[in-house]
Amino acid sequence: MVPTGLDDRGRPTAVAFWGRGVPVERLFDDRYAVTHDIAFLHTAGRLVAQLQREPDLRRKDAPAVESALHIGGDNSGGNDQRTENSGSKDEL
Repeated sequence: MVPTGLDDRGRPTAVAFWGRGVPVERLFDDRYAVTHDIAFLHTAGRLVAQLQREPDLRRKDAPAVESALHIGGDNSGGNDQRTENSGSKDEL
């Protein structure tokens, strides 16, 4: 799931990339599953990088989130503007 900004009503949007499923006969083979579709993961990584180059497709906090956490602006560049008393991202 890749965040892609906000819609015209301020709601978060996203794109999901789905790779190929593991063959039935290897469904519970964890060692196989780890590398099953590694080529797809590399391709998806390039697609995500391309999406993030577009300012309108970068992750943004919804207005309700900004208000609740006392932050402002988009959160695409890692510029976390939370106040000291608002908690960390991990606590949310």
